[in-house]
Amino acid sequence: MQDFDAMAELWEFVIAKEYESRLLKLQAVVVDNAVLSKQKRKEIAEIYFEQLGFETLAILNSAMLSLFSTGKTKGLVADLGEGCTSVVPVYEGYTLQHAALAADFGGKDVTESMLNAVFPGKEATGSTMRNLARSAKERMCVVPASFAQSVYLLCNTQFKAEEEKDPLTETQASLKLPDGKELRVPLVARSHAAELIFTKGMGLTKMVVESIKRCPKYIKTVRLAAWIGIGFIPKHCAGGRNEPDARGEGTT
Repeated sequence: MQDFDAMAELWEFVIAKEYESRLLKLQAVVVDNAVLSKQKRKEIAEIYFEQLGFETLAILNSAMLSLFSTGKTKGLVADLGEGCTSVVPVYEGYTLQHAALAADFGGKDVTESMLNAVFPGKEATGSTMRNLARSAKERMCVVPASFAQSVYLLCNTQFKAEEEKDPLTETQASLKLPDGKELRVPLVARSHAAELIFTKGMGLTKMVVESIKRCPKYIKTVRLAAWIGIGFIPKHCAGGRNEPDARGEGTT
């Protein structure tokens, strides 16, 4: 959130429309990103109390609520949004702010990669093509189970053996175009698109490892017992994969 004046106007419009003639004691719960600064939380509180006239306000972060929804109070939450990815450790219902990490990549980057793979060499700027690419991303993306397999897929140009091991059937891996034709999206294209989660910027795996390193030693093993992924997680991904961390040791 960058423009608080615009956000305040939006909140004011929604509240005025919803509660136009009712004299109510208004209470609010605001769900924010785990890496939102204290200063921005303070500005949100000022808007709700001073401009909008709310009596009570609770500001909670999405990572903690996602973990609570599974019945757990300790875990590591990976939140993959449209344009931002965050990794947040939670212990006994509290986020470890100093160990939370965020990066500017997300589902839109995977959509762009899929768009270029499905319609190579074409001007894929229309909403129809973009929606087709987004649908392909949500239904077909595949993440290799190991780092070694990922490197092989990225370097190999034939992919014949890998196509035989495709987890999707011919029908599942096909995309219906507006003209009624069926276009099969190859395994390499679906793998390359999802691979951005692990390779763009710091990458999800390194973010997880770095977040763990920043946590106190006595809670590391406890937190690893719960892994929650929200947002865009490739459908054909088992929830993690073996990949070497910065020291060359395996992580899952």
